[in-house]
This record gives sequence, structure tokens and C-alpha cells, in this order.
Amino acid sequence: SLRLVSRGPSIAENVGRTSDFDFAIGPTWGIQRKFSKNLHLLFDVGPQYYFDTEGNGNIWPIMVQINIGFDL
Repeated sequence: SLRLVSRGPSIAENVGRTSDFDFAIGPTWGIQRKFSKNLHLLFDVGPQYYFDTEGNGNIWPIMVQINIGFDL
């Protein structure tokens, strides 16, 4: 799959960032499973390229995401 992540201005005052808006894009490989009626698990991994509106950017070689969820 392809992941596109974005975030806006910070709500915390003690976070130092170069720009109020930044983005990440990259391919991901993973697995998603549903256990029982309401429980699910998501795991994916892949490289990401991060960049912001100020022209800063770099490659993050391995981005890992693990989600455990409960459906209401």
C-alpha cells in the first residue's frame, strides 16, 4: 500500500518544529486481522520520506505502525 501522513500546527507549546505543516509518504507492507467480533490488529512497516513546507526533508528508513483496536 501507499501511506500519506500529514499533521498541522501543534497544540502543545513545548514542541519545537521547523514548520507548522509536514508530510510523509512511502510504501508500506503489512497485515491486518480481526479477532473475535470486536478486536482487530494492524501491523505495517516501510520506508518513509518526510518533508515540510520550509523545504526540509529526509528519509526515515523503517517506519513501523502497530494498532490494536476495539470496535464499539
